[in-house]
Amino acid sequence: MKSTLLFAVAVAYAFIGEAQAQDRMVGASDTTVEEYPFMAAITFHRDLVGNGAIINMKWILTAAITIIGTPASAFDVRVGTSDYKNNPKVYQVKRNYPHPEWVGYDFNIGLVLLAKELDCSPTVQPIRLTTEDPESIQLTMVSYGQNEAGTSHLQKANFDMTRSASCYNKLEDFLSKEVVETGTGYCMSSPDVTKKGHYYTDLGAPAIAKNKLYALFSFSEHTGGITEVAVATRVFPYIDFISQTTNRYS
Repeated sequence: MKSTLLFAVAVAYAFIGEAQAQDRMVGASDTTVEEYPFMAAITFHRDLVGNGAIINMKWILTAAITIIGTPASAFDVRVGTSDYKNNPKVYQVKRNYPHPEWVGYDFNIGLVLLAKELDCSPTVQPIRLTTEDPESIQLTMVSYGQNEAGTSHLQKANFDMTRSASCYNKLEDFLSKEVVETGTGYCMSSPDVTKKGHYYTDLGAPAIAKNKLYALFSFSEHTGGITEVAVATRVFPYIDFISQTTNRYS
């Protein structure tokens, strides 16, 4: 089952850009869980497959692609630490809920139901979902994905998120353009001269502003690493999916 999930992630990422042995967010800087206590690392048989955001004490919001493996009990969520390999608080997953219409590009959002409630602390806190849906915004993206130094330490990086033509036109694939065009995704680019990029363990990385969650890293069109543009899933269009799922299955 472990190999099945990793193969599925590799295939899915190949669909959005060929997977590489490297798996890091590029151009980011170290940060701490004290600054971002909503952060969650999602693992499958203890291998990191993505990130998520604590939205209440039993639910984690992430990208659908991170939670497609079975059984759900093989997943766990690690919280409360700046390095997911170093003394995390570990919680078993009860069930995963990828969006029912997820196909690889669009609807790349999902929910993780934990087997028991998280213990709230200064390093384990939920984040509020945005109640706004701006066309353009600068967000801070946070990820446990392996970084340039080869560590698993939490990192952050700023990105401009927009539906503007200046970014949209740099996307090459019709399907990725469609995600932005329909309003369910943002086109991502760096707001500064620092070259940035992502790999598959950055999937589901939360993107925030003013202590609210606006987006999740979704995909890059190319092989990973430094890219001029990428795509993030906007949270606001999925508010109904999130509320209906958490209310029905809590």
